[in-house]
Amino acid sequence: MHPAPTGEYAFGHWTTYPHSPWPRSSGVASEVEASTVLDTPETNPQPALSASDWGPSEESDRAAVTFRHSGWLRQRRLVRSALVTTGIKPRPLARFDNCGSDPWVVVDSEDSSRLAIHSNHCHSRWCVPCSRERAARIVGNLKVKLNSGPIRFLTLTMKHSDTPLSDQISRLYDSFRRLRRARFWLDAVDGGSAVLELKHSHRDGLWHVHLHCLLEGRYVRHAAIMAEWWRITGDSKIVDIRPCHHGDHASGYITKYITKPIPASVINKPDRLLELITALAGRRLVLTWGTWRGVRLSEPLDSTSWKSIASLPVLYRRRDAGDLDAYLILSRLEQELPEARIVAGRDPPPPHDDPIGLLF
Repeated sequence: MHPAPTGEYAFGHWTTYPHSPWPRSSGVASEVEASTVLDTPETNPQPALSASDWGPSEESDRAAVTFRHSGWLRQRRLVRSALVTTGIKPRPLARFDNCGSDPWVVVDSEDSSRLAIHSNHCHSRWCVPCSRERAARIVGNLKVKLNSGPIRFLTLTMKHSDTPLSDQISRLYDSFRRLRRARFWLDAVDGGSAVLELKHSHRDGLWHVHLHCLLEGRYVRHAAIMAEWWRITGDSKIVDIRPCHHGDHASGYITKYITKPIPASVINKPDRLLELITALAGRRLVLTWGTWRGVRLSEPLDSTSWKSIASLPVLYRRRDAGDLDAYLILSRLEQELPEARIVAGRDPPPPHDDPIGLLF
């Protein structure tokens, strides 16, 4: 059970509305006020005693979780099974299971016209909604550097082999560290970021590992990078480097690889999915170095200060019990976020496509 919210936006204290006065729960609005707010149904200004529970019901939590993950429910079950097989601890597994639960309505502390729904997030790289949010933060924070100077794209590949995936990633990362110590690199490259991409071939059944890099600095000869990459790896010389003439082009480039889907051949094969999860455990998938090292990739992009109003399901229960504040809040919320009824378990979730999960 959650305690009642306190402060300016607790029930009974909604005294102002973005465009017109809000009637108080403890009184009756004047005819002028009522006509400028909303045409409200017959209401009992005091909420029923049965609506004193401030927490969501199990049914509303299930609806909220289902809504958040409706686009990848089948894949989510496969990922969960793989996580259990790898020996995931109970606490992160519980966070994964409950991602999207406990939907709560919040308001912008500086702009009361902005309402939002917050909920529990698991922050797992194997959770599609959480990984998309993380990718958006990473790209948003990297944009600060993308306009700081000339940017070049660099793709580094490794020769295909039947070596275990974990060993291939370790070798790729080690080779990249050695490349960054080369004299021509130190003279030309000031800093940058690299994103790991993994592919699994249907044709030969092998993993293909790549690094996609954004480089800030001066001109680097393709021949120099190719020769050094061949010297370091001993068997790989396929590299690609090209200039980027616009920051948005660079952000689109890196977004493409941060949010690249896991191949269906991996997520539908338990042994491959287990290998993938195990190989990426504890690894950073986005790297920064040089002048980019201080970029805080996961820093929130939204600096809004939100204040809690109440649990979304409880708002619906209080509205049904005749609470006028709850009615006005939900009327405004449903204009901006029509999915509020679905999240609260009031409407069945709509059908969605079933995309494959993401690496982050």
